[in-house]
Amino acid sequence: MHSQQITWNPQEGWTPVKAEPEKVSLVFYFGTRQMLACGKRYHELREMFPAAHILGCSTGGQISNSDISDDEIVAAAISFDATRLQLVRQDISDAQQSHKLWRNHRSSFASRRSRRHICAF
Repeated sequence: MHSQQITWNPQEGWTPVKAEPEKVSLVFYFGTRQMLACGKRYHELREMFPAAHILGCSTGGQISNSDISDDEIVAAAISFDATRLQLVRQDISDAQQSHKLWRNHRSSFASRRSRRHICAF
């Protein structure tokens, strides 16, 4: 696994990407609601990492290296040497629905030998 942290702020935009963008398979990004609301940062990440699954959410403060910031977006671009990812998305309305969904997906993944880990958000 290889990862690179990149950041965005209104003054400088995105920090330069050092990784090979076409090899990145997963991007997590975090920022304030106000910074993420327009959707433009998502589309910029999509252009930078066309083959990646891109997952983001709003936060009350982003951790960048050893600092905490509220005026930038922080992203982790991750590539794997031998791991395939499958993204499943489902809207839920309450916690009970969440537990049922988890049980259904867990059993469907367990039936496939190639699935070794599940990470749920």
